[in-house]
Amino acid sequence: MSPDKPRTRPDLFRPLRAREILIFWLAAFGFWEAVFSQLKLLPDIRYLAYPATAWTLIVLTKRTADEQISLGTLLGKSLSRATLPGLFICTALTIATGFGGWALQVFIEASINPERTFRAWRFMSAEAFETVNWSYSWVAIELMCGAIVAPIMEEIVFRGVLQKALLKRYSLPRAILYTALIFSLFHLDKSLLSSFLHSVLYSIVAIRLSSLYAAMLVHGFYNLTTTILRTSVGLSLVVDKGRINAISYWLPEFSLLAVALLICIVWTIKSRGKLNEDHSVFRRSIAIGTRGRGDVISCEER
Repeated sequence: MSPDKPRTRPDLFRPLRAREILIFWLAAFGFWEAVFSQLKLLPDIRYLAYPATAWTLIVLTKRTADEQISLGTLLGKSLSRATLPGLFICTALTIATGFGGWALQVFIEASINPERTFRAWRFMSAEAFETVNWSYSWVAIELMCGAIVAPIMEEIVFRGVLQKALLKRYSLPRAILYTALIFSLFHLDKSLLSSFLHSVLYSIVAIRLSSLYAAMLVHGFYNLTTTILRTSVGLSLVVDKGRINAISYWLPEFSLLAVALLICIVWTIKSRGKLNEDHSVFRRSIAIGTRGRGDVISCEER
């Protein structure tokens, strides 16, 4: 009679899978949104749900996907000064594709129902914008959440966790595509087209530099720029209601989008080989776990 095997304790804190991370993110955001919505201590305090969710998510991602992995390993390489010019160009491309994609989606919707589109996007006339009195607390919280908290939180979730899991099952283009589709669905309150294009750019930046810091930086500068332009000159807020469905009205944005997309396509084609090489580096720097001090194992070796 063989001896009984020792009973083992259940692993209550096992590493979470990608889909579980996404579910947890939604649950955490919903929880903190409900909590801060009930507090009336400060105006716009409910926006603090974003940093609270980010903190919760960062704690969670110390155990992520299929391996135990430190947050520092998940974030990848640090940035050097030599990468800053390229990141500046990528930020300019995100701004161009962001406003261009937004304009294209608004035009398509306005071609169907201009009145409903004007109301749904909460547009206003130039005269109405001049009367807007921006709350300092709202602007401060919006800048903090948009330029710092949201990029950290979203890049950890989408490029760090979700895309990392997808790269184990699919090819590089398909993993980037699926990540972009899911990323855009999580931004239903914004331009789906812009969110999709941005996700592709953030993924390429993260892979080329083997660093989520790079994607966070580009993402943060884009959000910072859009917030400043929206509150200062009414960009994406002030729209001529009578011309909202006219192609001529959106030609500057469409031209900007076309040029930015052409640059992105040419750059991607020319750097396809380099991107595949960086992809393997990215998988080793982001998708690795540890079995002890100095003993590193990559997903290919498991």
